[in-house]
Amino acid sequence: MLVVCSHCQACYSFAEDCAEAEFACCRCQQPLRIAHAKAQDEPFVPNQLVAALAPQRRDAHLGRWFIVILLLLAGGGFLLQKDAWLDNRWFRSSLMQVGFDLPVRAKDWQIEPESIHPRWITRDDGRRILLVRGTIRNLLASDMPVPQLLVRFFSAQQPDQPLDSTITRAILMPHEDDLRTATFLNPARDLSPVLSRSSHPFTILLQDVPENTADFTLLPTTEPVSVPAHD
Repeated sequence: MLVVCSHCQACYSFAEDCAEAEFACCRCQQPLRIAHAKAQDEPFVPNQLVAALAPQRRDAHLGRWFIVILLLLAGGGFLLQKDAWLDNRWFRSSLMQVGFDLPVRAKDWQIEPESIHPRWITRDDGRRILLVRGTIRNLLASDMPVPQLLVRFFSAQQPDQPLDSTITRAILMPHEDDLRTATFLNPARDLSPVLSRSSHPFTILLQDVPENTADFTLLPTTEPVSVPAHD
């Protein structure tokens, strides 16, 4: 014997010789009654139950397809605007934090201009080298190492035409005597991580400075580091 709740369509199966009784629906608490088929005013008709449940199944299928279509549209929009999304620092930080290996971009960093302190040093052999100290800020919400820096040199006679350029890395401060006596230094790199949205001091050593250099500019870059040749 099958008893169907008229309120929520829940079904309950009982033996045919089960005694008549009343009980509450487990799903909606609607009062129900066990009665033999001859005593029921409206005997159970299976086709009515199928017809009642069929629209619900159709609605469920439509809902799943709607979600799939939304995901496809969102994925297509992301691919079309990929560069714009990756330029968003919050979005890039979120991807890095969940494990995506994204390339570093120059715009992820900011050199604080007021922190730059250049120092010209004349070595014992008469050559001039340039030691620069400053502070760089990590603009992302992820810890990262200090980036490479692009240095452009300018003369006083042609301040708008660069004499030369080089790409270098942040280093650990060499010993003062080595700066003056060594013909060429290969100082250790500064591999300290820069915490998210924080500033970090850096030092760079420029040992191949063009003659007549009067000024220079610094920019974060992702280009390969310049490796000068030395005897």
